[in-house]
Amino acid sequence: MSEKEDKRIFTLSREKPAKAVIKMGVPLIAGMFIMVLYNLVDTYFIGLMHDDYRLAAVNLAYPVMMVTIAVSNMIGTGASSLIARCLGAGDN
Repeated sequence: MSEKEDKRIFTLSREKPAKAVIKMGVPLIAGMFIMVLYNLVDTYFIGLMHDDYRLAAVNLAYPVMMVTIAVSNMIGTGASSLIARCLGAGDN
């Protein structure tokens, strides 16, 4: 195993749960924040064009993007739960 994998396994298996959740959750929260910020900036600049159709297109695409992100987060959460259960059972 590489050194990076060892750190992740240590985080999931030996650290306190609250600390592990913070370590694993902060990058996810930062990514979601950046996506929302990107959409706000995009909407602002498209709004400056005074074209209702372009602004409507951005506003219709935003929920699709958020659902896609939510599904990927759901898969990631399920996978991390499976990994944590396997590590807890001693199945590396």
